[in-house]
Amino acid sequence: MKKLVEVFVFFHINNGVAFKKSLKTLAPQITTTTQLLQVSTQPITAINVAFSSTGLAALGVTDTLNDSLYTSGQFADAFNLSDTGTTNWVPAFKGTFVHGVFLLASDTLGSINSELYSIQTLFGPSMITLHILQGQVRPGNQAGHERESPAEPARQCKTALLTFLQISDSWTALVSQQSLVSPRTPRQARF
Repeated sequence: MKKLVEVFVFFHINNGVAFKKSLKTLAPQITTTTQLLQVSTQPITAINVAFSSTGLAALGVTDTLNDSLYTSGQFADAFNLSDTGTTNWVPAFKGTFVHGVFLLASDTLGSINSELYSIQTLFGPSMITLHILQGQVRPGNQAGHERESPAEPARQCKTALLTFLQISDSWTALVSQQSLVSPRTPRQARF
């Protein structure tokens, strides 16, 4: 997928029941890997979502993922992330208040903003936006050399990527722990 702009929207869940209802409405718009394989099937704006351990707990998901680092969160593991402390961290990332992140990617910021407005309207007061991080390709002959873009740290974090499948009236989340250091096997959690 070649999208020129991406936005990470970090959020906190205020009301798990209302959030899950909105998530069920949004689920058909979550971009699948299959959609991304061919340009002809890619949406104008790709949408993905990931949850922290505290975010899954806020949704009532209590399955054990057998990953103590994920359960503890990056704030507790700051030293092992080579951070000398958290004084230079964005305030929203200190502690365990971030419950998840929406990733929106498109060719234009206008398309992303339109989709983001729809998401924020859909979820309403069930969540609050804590922080927004924007990344984009470099201009001119530097395009394609984005390894040091502001969005790169978010790619390197361990995240639980959720793809939602509707199976009759129940929802199954395929949780795939991903890390640049060690790939994980898919796990399932019930909502």
